[in-house]
Amino acid sequence: MLSELLEARQKSPFTSFEDIRTRIKAVPHPERMIIERILEEIMDPDTKYHLFTSR
Repeated sequence: MLSELLEARQKSPFTSFEDIRTRIKAVPHPERMIIERILEEIMDPDTKYHLFTSR
């Protein structure tokens, strides 16, 4: 899924959640994925990479 996401982003940037949803079939709810990632970064002190939050 990650490689598909990166390849699609290289072709053209995503413009919305709907754009992600239509171009990447493995991600039917991109907004939920982002919310879950933010919560993980906030709640888990062992999260190695912070994509959306600072340490």
